[in-house]
Amino acid sequence: MDVTTTCPCSGTPHPDGDTVTLRDKPTLMMGTTALGWAGQQATDSKPTSGEISEMFLRLGILSWTYLEDDGTPKPVTDETLDWLLDDYELAYPVAEKAAELYTEVIFAPLLKQISNSSRTGRTNASTSANSRRSRSRPSPSEPSSITSSEAS
Repeated sequence: MDVTTTCPCSGTPHPDGDTVTLRDKPTLMMGTTALGWAGQQATDSKPTSGEISEMFLRLGILSWTYLEDDGTPKPVTDETLDWLLDDYELAYPVAEKAAELYTEVIFAPLLKQISNSSRTGRTNASTSANSRRSRSRPSPSEPSSITSSEAS
């Protein structure tokens, strides 16, 4: 999947922009890493969406048309990926496309599992205590009085 970005190359040799090519579907490493992070959500060490986006780009970018200052092709390496990731305006459109390609594929099984485990649904009848009022009011009871013969 190709994504067009602005051309950051010296002299702007690509007036129509550069192209970054992403994998069409996530790798096993992407999926298991993202799902592992999702499993850690109850801890303080849960990943941010930025970390997930970065992982998608590090593992998802196959090639690009960026050039070095001397005009030679800039290879896709850890160092040049850092260069891309350090430039928000350049990296963001690629991260958006990567999220579009990979997020649903990776998280759909987890969401389905969560959905199936919480299918309690609504009940038809109320489970609260019944608070019906009777139609007729009870008559007040007569005051009790103690007679002097009962008190002795």
